[in-house]
Amino acid sequence: FMLRLWARRAAVGSSGAFALAYASSPGFRRSVTFWSTLAPFYVEYRLIKSTARLERCSERELRQRIDAFHRRSAERAVGVILRLGGIYVKIGQFASTMGAGILDDHYVQALRPLQDGVPPRSLG
Repeated sequence: FMLRLWARRAAVGSSGAFALAYASSPGFRRSVTFWSTLAPFYVEYRLIKSTARLERCSERELRQRIDAFHRRSAERAVGVILRLGGIYVKIGQFASTMGAGILDDHYVQALRPLQDGVPPRSLG
């Protein structure tokens, strides 16, 4: 009984701390947005691979499905990066120049406009 009581208190306390950090820290809010956006990308990618395995797709069909996923996801990723701004734009700029061979080419191409096409933000 005591263990459950302490577990509930810990859950409530953790939720309160999360809510306070989310409400008061723009950086924390951006991090939560980034990771909560990234997770569905990963889940969708894993689902594509699992579904293909269950359907016994050919290697060619699997590559086509993954290629279509990367095309869709690259544009969405750039949108998230632009919305979050700051360090995320810098990471996107870095990935667009150094990502060849590491990232799928769709991402490298989609990130390339970040090199000089991002409007400056005020420091205030």
